[in-house]
Amino acid sequence: MGKRNPNGYGCVTKLKGNRSRPWVAKVTIYDEHGHAKQSPIGYAETEEKANILLAEYNNNPWDIDREKVTLIVLYQRWSEIKLPRLGNSNQAAKTRCFTAKFIKVCIQTLFKILRCEIPKPAGISDARLY
Repeated sequence: MGKRNPNGYGCVTKLKGNRSRPWVAKVTIYDEHGHAKQSPIGYAETEEKANILLAEYNNNPWDIDREKVTLIVLYQRWSEIKLPRLGNSNQAAKTRCFTAKFIKVCIQTLFKILRCEIPKPAGISDARLY
């Protein structure tokens, strides 16, 4: 427990229970009506790491509104970075290939986040879909 943070800086609190990352760094976000809502920017193993995360956010704030990011927006951001590297020859085929790879990576990441196994198609042995 250190000194208090300045107004509008954010806070670090400890969550209940036995967690691997019990410290949460939160900042206050105001909506168009002026109502305040605390929104987490990240979780950390120690209070010190959470304070470092909060300081990094205040030095260079990033968009913490993850609810508005859809898969289409994520794909558009990803394609802006990856597609210019493909070159002009056979752009359509490469775009389809990279789109399939993007979907594959999203599915793998989703199942990793949910901590469950990726289902294998029934009746097909050694399926290389995933």
